[in-house]
Amino acid sequence: MKQKYFVKSLRNKLRSAEIEIKALKEELIRKEMVKRLTETNTNIYCLGALTMMAKELKTCEAQCDALKAKHHLEMSQVEDSWRKKVEVLQEDNTAKKEMAYGLTSENNKLKDEVRQKDKFILKVLDQKHAESIAFFKCVIALIVKEKELKSCETQCDAMKASHLVVLPQLEETWREEVEDVRAEDVALEDEVTLLNEEHPELTQKDNWDDVVVAREGSSTTLVCAYPALRSPFTFNWIAKSLGADEWKLVLSAEKGKEFFGSAWKASMQLTDPNFQDTGVFSLFFSPTMEDIGLYSCSIRQQERILKERIILLAILTVTVLPSPIIPVHSTLRMNARVTPENAVDKITWTSPEGVTIKSEKTTNRETEAKLPLVRYTDNGVYVCTVHPWGKSSSPIFPFSVNVTITANRQALFTDIEYGEEIFTATQVQRPLLLKCPGGKGDLVKLQWKSTDKRTNGMKGVMLYDRWRGTTTSPQPSPRVELAGPPYNAEAGSFAIRLTPELNDGGLYVCEVHLNDKITIQSTRVTVMKVKTKRSSSKLELICLYSERSQVQTVKWNHQNTNRQLQMSTSSLGQITTTVPLPITPDTAGTYTCTLTLSNGQTILATQAVTLPPEEPGVTAPSMLPSLSALLLLVPLVAAAVGVLLWRQKQISHRDIEYSLSVQSGEVENVYENPDDIRQGPALDSVYMDLKPRGEDDVYKELERYEQCQS
Repeated sequence: MKQKYFVKSLRNKLRSAEIEIKALKEELIRKEMVKRLTETNTNIYCLGALTMMAKELKTCEAQCDALKAKHHLEMSQVEDSWRKKVEVLQEDNTAKKEMAYGLTSENNKLKDEVRQKDKFILKVLDQKHAESIAFFKCVIALIVKEKELKSCETQCDAMKASHLVVLPQLEETWREEVEDVRAEDVALEDEVTLLNEEHPELTQKDNWDDVVVAREGSSTTLVCAYPALRSPFTFNWIAKSLGADEWKLVLSAEKGKEFFGSAWKASMQLTDPNFQDTGVFSLFFSPTMEDIGLYSCSIRQQERILKERIILLAILTVTVLPSPIIPVHSTLRMNARVTPENAVDKITWTSPEGVTIKSEKTTNRETEAKLPLVRYTDNGVYVCTVHPWGKSSSPIFPFSVNVTITANRQALFTDIEYGEEIFTATQVQRPLLLKCPGGKGDLVKLQWKSTDKRTNGMKGVMLYDRWRGTTTSPQPSPRVELAGPPYNAEAGSFAIRLTPELNDGGLYVCEVHLNDKITIQSTRVTVMKVKTKRSSSKLELICLYSERSQVQTVKWNHQNTNRQLQMSTSSLGQITTTVPLPITPDTAGTYTCTLTLSNGQTILATQAVTLPPEEPGVTAPSMLPSLSALLLLVPLVAAAVGVLLWRQKQISHRDIEYSLSVQSGEVENVYENPDDIRQGPALDSVYMDLKPRGEDDVYKELERYEQCQS
């Protein structure tokens, strides 16, 4: 019974359970249907929102395309405007370049004209200087001649008084002799006159057959020869002195008899006494200056002229100075002159070694050769060679000149003239002209001494001998050379071109030797240099200078005169100012070191300090965002809209406004107006800003939605 009852109750419980399960099942089905219906409604709403957003997106894309076309149009207009402005500026620049080129050409022409005028002025000044020197020399010579004239007048008065006593006695003694000589002269002059009438061409200038050059007092021979004649003949030697108008008889021979004319001298003789047999009629004698002139040798036979020969006799005068003693280190001067001048083409000098020595024409028409600072080894026999002009049987006439140098005597230069000392300054490697004494010189000698260092004496830098054509330098340096035009070292006009380094500052002494006179010009030169020294925290500007003895002040200045610089001196001959690093616009610029000498002369050296170069900028991206960036916003916007709808439409569609802007947000367009675009810091900043008008913030809702999804 109990078992049946238990089964029955169990079945009742199962039925109750099945009824409950059925009810629960129905309840679960109902709930699931409600849930799925809710999800379906939500999806329907999301689909509608997405459809609306897709339409709005297409509208935005159309607006973007329109704005893009408008922007391209505006940009093309701006480019055209700027292109025209650039073309105008280029044309203006081209015109200015042409104007600058024209101004440069005009400036060069003006410089050339100024240079030509300077040369002309220097030439005129040199001429005036030479004329002034010649004038003063003439005045001095006139004064000397006047004194000599007064002395001669005194002597003449004394001699006149003496002659008044002696002459009456001599007149009586010589009267008879004079009458005899006068009768003989008349006969000879008649014969010479006859020769002049028969041979008028002998009186014409430069009409000779031969030239003979002889030294005064030395033996010479005037050659005249003709084949021996058996029948009787007559020959004559006649002469015409320099400047004379008529010929005078020297010697006449006929039938072995000789007749002497007024031009005959005791030293004259025929070289061959047997001239009748040999036909040699040469005349031998020792000429003096009075014997200069034309000599004619003529041979006649029965009134017929067999031979005529006209010889020009010229006299060479040689002077060697100093005389009589030539000490070592003096200036050997060898002067030669031929009278008459038209008999000679040129005169040359040759050393004992056979080397031609430089020679020049002097103002007194002599040919002069010099050897400054002569040495004992310059002893020997020099040769003076005369080259005759015109017809001559000998192309040259060499004459030996013996020169003896006294070894135990040295030249004493007592005639020394000092010029006023010059004070100047320059920068390193900038050419500077060291002036030497004016006038003509034989050699120039440059010496140097640094007064910044304790040195005992001067140091030789260069010696140039224009006669020997040699330059001597103990230590040859390209920084020292002879200056060019308007100076001419070969002609004796000297100046030195110095391109100094910092250590070349000091005292320079230029000596010019002319014969045994020395003229000295001293120049004190200060050399300055600017250099920089960089460390991790500062830039040092250092101004260095040498020859400190004549420097008065040295200081640094900035181009901004209101800026005060701190200066320091770590050692003599330098001054330093410091620029902090990094360089700023205030510390950048031009720094100037100003050096002032004691005489007021100022020299400047500049150093530019520049800002460091700017870092390269970031390249700007495209003006418009890509379409993919916009598409990434679509899911986010859709999710935000779904959440808002799920929140029982607490935020309406009007609660959201779309604002696409750069900065201000006032213009509802992809782009602002062109002025705002140009002023904006980011030209490509196109973004979407969702601004809810309700109480709930859309960004907070998005965060809640993300939390629910997670």
